[in-house]
Amino acid sequence: MADETPDIEVRVKVLTGQELLLEVNPDDTVLDLRQMLGEAVETCYITSYDIIDKNGEVLQDYDTLGDVQKGDVYKMRFKKYRDKDFRYHVSHVQELLMVKLDEVMISMLPVVQGEEQVDQQTARSYPSLTKMLSGDGKSSGNRDHTAALSDFNMADQKPDPTTVGDPKKIELPDPGPYACAEDFTTDVTLDGFFDLMKQIPAVKYATATGITITWSGFNPPQRHRKLQGDLGYVDIQFTGGTLYQVTCTPNGFYVNQSKAKSELNPSPAAKPCNSETLLGLIFQLSPKHKEKACELLKVRASLHPFETGPMVLPQRTEWVDVGEGKMQSAAGIRYGEGCPAVLDHHIPVRTWNDEVQRALELPSGTFAERFFRDKALSRLHTEFIDFASQAVVTAVDGRVTPLNPQEPQEAWVYLINNTFISQAADTRKTYQDIGGDRAACVFAKQDLHGLQAIRKLRTTLSTVSTAIFDYKGKRMLCQTLVPGILMRKADGKIAAPQVLGVGEENEKLYLTNEHVQEELKRLAPALHCEPHMMRDAEGNEHEVHINAELKAMHSSDDRHYLLECSKLTPRDVNWMDNPLAFVRFELVDDFVKSKRTHEVYQKIGEEIAKKREEGESSLDIHFWALEEIRKADEVHAPKFNCDLHTFSLSMEHIDPKEKTDASHKQLEELAAFLKSKLPTIVTELVNNEIVDTECLRDVFHDYGVNMRYLGEVIEMLPKWATHAVKLCTTELVSRVIKHKLRDVMQENSLQDLAAPIVQLLNSILGEKGKGGNGKAKKKNKKKKETKEVLGERWIEEEALKRFRHKLPEGWLGGLSKFMLLRAVCSKVGLSIKQKEYDFTEETPFEPDDIVDVTVVLHHHPPHYSIMEALLDNCQQEPPEVMAQKVRHALTHANVVIGAVSSESALCFQALAKMLMADIDTAIQYQYKALIISRRLYGATHGSMVSLLKNIAVMAYISGRYYPAIQYLRKALYLSRALSGDVNYDILFNLASFYNKMGYNDRAVNLLKYAVDKASLNPDDKERLAVCTQHLALVYGYSGDITKAIETQKAAFELFTDAIGPEDPQTKDADSWYRYWIKAAVDKAKMAKTAIEKSRRKREEEGRRRRCCCASSPCTLLVIEASKK
Repeated sequence: MADETPDIEVRVKVLTGQELLLEVNPDDTVLDLRQMLGEAVETCYITSYDIIDKNGEVLQDYDTLGDVQKGDVYKMRFKKYRDKDFRYHVSHVQELLMVKLDEVMISMLPVVQGEEQVDQQTARSYPSLTKMLSGDGKSSGNRDHTAALSDFNMADQKPDPTTVGDPKKIELPDPGPYACAEDFTTDVTLDGFFDLMKQIPAVKYATATGITITWSGFNPPQRHRKLQGDLGYVDIQFTGGTLYQVTCTPNGFYVNQSKAKSELNPSPAAKPCNSETLLGLIFQLSPKHKEKACELLKVRASLHPFETGPMVLPQRTEWVDVGEGKMQSAAGIRYGEGCPAVLDHHIPVRTWNDEVQRALELPSGTFAERFFRDKALSRLHTEFIDFASQAVVTAVDGRVTPLNPQEPQEAWVYLINNTFISQAADTRKTYQDIGGDRAACVFAKQDLHGLQAIRKLRTTLSTVSTAIFDYKGKRMLCQTLVPGILMRKADGKIAAPQVLGVGEENEKLYLTNEHVQEELKRLAPALHCEPHMMRDAEGNEHEVHINAELKAMHSSDDRHYLLECSKLTPRDVNWMDNPLAFVRFELVDDFVKSKRTHEVYQKIGEEIAKKREEGESSLDIHFWALEEIRKADEVHAPKFNCDLHTFSLSMEHIDPKEKTDASHKQLEELAAFLKSKLPTIVTELVNNEIVDTECLRDVFHDYGVNMRYLGEVIEMLPKWATHAVKLCTTELVSRVIKHKLRDVMQENSLQDLAAPIVQLLNSILGEKGKGGNGKAKKKNKKKKETKEVLGERWIEEEALKRFRHKLPEGWLGGLSKFMLLRAVCSKVGLSIKQKEYDFTEETPFEPDDIVDVTVVLHHHPPHYSIMEALLDNCQQEPPEVMAQKVRHALTHANVVIGAVSSESALCFQALAKMLMADIDTAIQYQYKALIISRRLYGATHGSMVSLLKNIAVMAYISGRYYPAIQYLRKALYLSRALSGDVNYDILFNLASFYNKMGYNDRAVNLLKYAVDKASLNPDDKERLAVCTQHLALVYGYSGDITKAIETQKAAFELFTDAIGPEDPQTKDADSWYRYWIKAAVDKAKMAKTAIEKSRRKREEEGRRRRCCCASSPCTLLVIEASKK
């Protein structure tokens, strides 16, 4: 990496007559150069061209720019359209003018002065967008989009030199929809919530172009028209204008003489209008819409690249449709409603399984080999998930025919482009005694976790790539197709590969293949599985290494694929009455880590020190240490019997009683270890470190705790922590509603989902006993019986059954129904209309409020070993070395995974914290992390609270007071909206901002709320002391010394009682108390001195006045006159 070739600048003379300045690398290909030109504003609409080098030769796409020199000029030359070229050109122009802002990326490239003059026809075909957007041409140009966007791109704002160091000189910005966040006596409104949900704030500044481009109904051209050069036909419709029908030819586009959609006349119009590009033709047809198109392109070019760059996975759909005018998605533009993307005949057939297996089998001994392997796996996983999400929607919507249409619908399977799609359902009644279809859904998710655990280990056994999608109430599995699984015999029957572990009648047998057994024996210690003896139905005894129900398939590619990996972790003995209760892999790993002896770490540490002295790289040492720990775990780490207490085993245990008792004791110890994690989660909830239900789920899983322990966590929470109780109860209830909502979706046809969904939501979230409006009031009479079933009583019964928690009386009234609605919609993929829902009505929802149902994805990304090693190794390093390693990790994430990824966001956050000394650089990194997180998780995800808070603090430190207040207000609002409470850090920071800006009343209001909030917890007096001290400081700095002394004294007493008189915090509180007393004394002395000085001044003035009166002749005359 140290021998990288430096970039150099080259010029490209484009068809508009301009010269663009590009930075290229000699190792880049012509495709890279085309990518840069496709993202430049000047050439974003030009798709069919050749690139000519300085020798006049046409460059091929995969030619490298090996002999490029600084100052070289490349030329762009028009290339005639072919069928594929013109289709892509039309679709690309559609995307530029009609697609959402975050799906198309364009940018402004430097333009070299002194461009070449072009003829009039070329100028019409290739308008110079750079001139138009800069104001040289005729464009709207009245609205400064850059200024409008600067409210959000705070990294580009420079501090006002007149206010740096003196924030009192600026006016407090208008809080807008976030003003309600500071009024703690009422709940927050939803205006700010909807404002935050706009995926890209700049969409507010983009006006609809009023241009609609669609494919004509006359496509494809008739044979005689093809012979005359017609490639296809396009309809262009302007808002309030006429319809133009355009003929596409190899030489470009022209308006034909067709007058209506029912009649085709492909001859050129009487008034010729033609262009080599579609955008040039549109600009000729309507100068008015030309200005609107330029305005939209200007907004696109003003956005940050991370706001428009490609994402690693399909972008998450917000649960509220905030509305983006007439903007459409790229998928709908490209393929249309009638032609799903996965069925488009232009998409090549992929051999997904073979590609993935070859990538997994790549060597990974050196850094370069690991890098190449990680990149290949990341690319394949991204492409597979993107395709699978579309394939599942296509299958469930009924756009493809299943392979077995004669069977029940829940048993249908689909084959789309070598992906195998099936529904997680108990079609064979295997799980009918333990939950049926629900059990099948649970085991499907368990199987996904098991496959990922095996894939992390290097083994000759193969696994299929799997993704799970919850869509319209169904849990769909999409897997890569195993070679030979659908091969047919001569009689037409499917000849499936040999499945080891299944008999002719699908009875479960034990694996007998020697190769598979040897590999399982090697994998068992890494999975912490204990070997045990079992006897099958025929009386044969077998040594089971992992799980008796594990199967393998010997496919036609001579690989062995592991199947049914759903029981690779042991049962949770805390929930023996639930046959679906298994512990998580994270818990097993933490338990094993806690049992490692000090001697193991000491021995490895000594070897690491030796290797560092010998000059080995940190990455090689890291991988060596991991391998040594794995070897130590194989010998010393605890292992678990995964077949103990499992359901539907066709074999029986024959281990000695002593070994079985020891295995059971091991499971009890693991269950006790799980319960020891619950107090830590309770502490985080009480301290408001978890702000929404999604973060709550992530915290549970990070600790290895299953969500079925929600009820126990709620019961452990103190009564005063109402915000934590509401948060956990919201998650619990939403999970209960989720299962019922899935059942409702499955029981109804795909075209009639809105009505039953609305009926269920109204029965739970509507106010009982109140009438609706209009038609809804009539429908409610027919739904009384349904409401009784789906009301609070049903939820209480399910909560007790699933979570062992009895909901208190009146629990629904204590929850935020809007947050409950958010949690439910996020879990089932519902998207609802943006409006204020009146939950005091009996029917707050109507069928029109259901906008869409989207897929909810469950998957495991590949394991990126280098990323993990770089981030783990930088923890104990000096700051300079730490920042360097994080930069290496960021570069690795950008190249291997993608710029818009969670790994990149994590690196940007770490760099922002490390580089606080260079505050402008830190702000840029933090802002990038904010953009990426907003696109990945949504603008209202709980992680956004801490990101907004951090960037607000950085902004204030740098003197950017206006955006600092705005970001911190958003963090305050979002925290209250999601959890009903506020993090202490947000309160302290915002109060400090207000105090320094001179708005002391606002600061006191925030800190009084913090004190009241902290006083509710009698076990955390230190927190109350900290809040009280902050309030004392605000009183003191605002000039109210008396209240400062009283409050600081209370803080000192609280610190003394909580942490003792010798603690540094207590001594600091005492010093502040003495400081305020001294300040009061000095203030009193100054006041006394001022009074005395004022008295002396008055006496002096009195004496001076008397003296003047005695000596003044005017006064004597007056006296004499008065005597007479």
